[in-house]
Amino acid sequence: MNKLSKKIFIITLISAMIISLTACANKADKKQESTDEKNKNELKKAYSAYIDVLKENEKDIKGYDWQQEINGSRLNYLPDGEGHGGIDRQVAISDINGDEIPELLFMKKTDNQYVAELSIYTYEDGKAKEIKYSIPDESGEMKFQDAQVAAGTSYVIYKGKEKNTLYAFNSIGDINWQYKIYKFNINGSEMKLSKVIKDRFIGDYGKSIDEYKIDGKDVSVSEGAKAFKDSFDELEKSLIYSGREGEDKDCSIWLKFKPDDAISMSYEEAIKKLTK
Repeated sequence: MNKLSKKIFIITLISAMIISLTACANKADKKQESTDEKNKNELKKAYSAYIDVLKENEKDIKGYDWQQEINGSRLNYLPDGEGHGGIDRQVAISDINGDEIPELLFMKKTDNQYVAELSIYTYEDGKAKEIKYSIPDESGEMKFQDAQVAAGTSYVIYKGKEKNTLYAFNSIGDINWQYKIYKFNINGSEMKLSKVIKDRFIGDYGKSIDEYKIDGKDVSVSEGAKAFKDSFDELEKSLIYSGREGEDKDCSIWLKFKPDDAISMSYEEAIKKLTK
């Protein structure tokens, strides 16, 4: 093959390779566009399904009216029958199972006007599906709750740094306090409790003691305190919370985020976000 023929051959080969690579790139772009459009349509359908869920629960979501800021400064008790003047950030929208479609989480008042509970929905098989879960309680299995009794409940529901984990911290009490952390692992619409950490703080006549348990077993103060700290360190994103004045001095989780760091929002804000 003479030099001219070699040049023509090389140029032809390079041209063919460029055309082939361009064609592959165009196919990849079209495939990506198709995937993006499909995901966009699924997200739109999921949001539409979530709007229906919110509308079905509107009264009870808005009925949860004693939620507080972290320092408790935004809970103003109003005359009987007019609510409590708490903040309205009962709803969160976040992907907690890793499928790239956000879940819908919200706190709503139960039949007991002094109790609110956490509901979680995911989008599966073309419809909104409630994620079933339970936590152990002295009275049996129940949902995660905020109870307006004694000094009231403080809580933070947050995503963990570990993939597909959700944590729920709460404290309730008066002279004596109960601090609890529930860790959940989530797979699709399955949510299973994987760890329970408890601290019973007893204060009496100037003396105090902490009694720690992990998964029902007594542990030392050092082990229990470390388990709480490690769980607080897992906070990746705060979803929904309700604080009490002064609790940042007792529970380090309140030092892990600021009110505006949480992605919770009001009912109206959630409807607006899902309508986009």
